[in-house]
Amino acid sequence: MGDLVGASALFERAVALNPNLREAWYYYARHCYAHGDYAHAAKLFQAAYRLRPDEFPVLSLAVAAIDASGDPAGADATAKQALAGLLHQSELEPDNARL
Repeated sequence: MGDLVGASALFERAVALNPNLREAWYYYARHCYAHGDYAHAAKLFQAAYRLRPDEFPVLSLAVAAIDASGDPAGADATAKQALAGLLHQSELEPDNARL
């Protein structure tokens, strides 16, 4: 399924070149998650979230990665953080169906 090592190296380069590019962190996290590197994916999803804290759905992906990495307590804490953010955002944007 492609060059996993090469893809990871390119993602590492992307985040090194522009550490404020949320999309690089996010897609790197998706890459890691898809290939079973759940602990690393969780850290990357959380980095993406820190860059754009109004994007709470990324925390839902972090929850899945944290849980898959064997940290149910961490997954629960992150899920509560995501839920609080989503509820707050839904109050600000009651017509946003995505929320």
